[in-house]
Amino acid sequence: MKTAVNCLWIVVLISVSSCASLSVRSDYDRQANFRRYTTYTIESPPVIGNDPIMGSELNRRRIVEAVENEMNARGYVRNDADADLMVRFQTDSKDRQQIQSNMASPMWGWWGQPNNISSRTYEENRIIIGVWDKQNRQMIWQGWASGQFTAQRKEKNMDAAIRNAVYRIMEQYPAKERLAMNRSNPK
Repeated sequence: MKTAVNCLWIVVLISVSSCASLSVRSDYDRQANFRRYTTYTIESPPVIGNDPIMGSELNRRRIVEAVENEMNARGYVRNDADADLMVRFQTDSKDRQQIQSNMASPMWGWWGQPNNISSRTYEENRIIIGVWDKQNRQMIWQGWASGQFTAQRKEKNMDAAIRNAVYRIMEQYPAKERLAMNRSNPK
């Protein structure tokens, strides 16, 4: 009995900790030639999302700085006057609810254990980054991260949480070398 309760606590802790992780996804235009782009500019909307925390001016500056660092690390040069790529971003937040039951199997009921159900409400944040071909104004790549950014760091360091989220999003940006290799060796 004691072993079963200890196992239950481990499952609950793993479930709760998994809520704090980031979910990162991306998509891109397979016809786009990413190797031909060399410069970029960043355009951000005047109001970002519906959340006064994630959409604040402070977080907007953090996102711009993180995107700039990631684009520069990929060999792009920022040129606001005449750029090949236009990078835009936005944020949003949604209230989420997680419901958990401690009843792992029908056998629990035989031992007289009640089926306790717990509920947890939390805020899920999202950063969305889009990259457009500036000449024809078509989106060529989009990446996004969803999670609890304020829960990413125990010290609640938003600078680090946003840098981490943008880094994880941009990890999925098609690298010039990888694209060249994929085109020469199609699967």
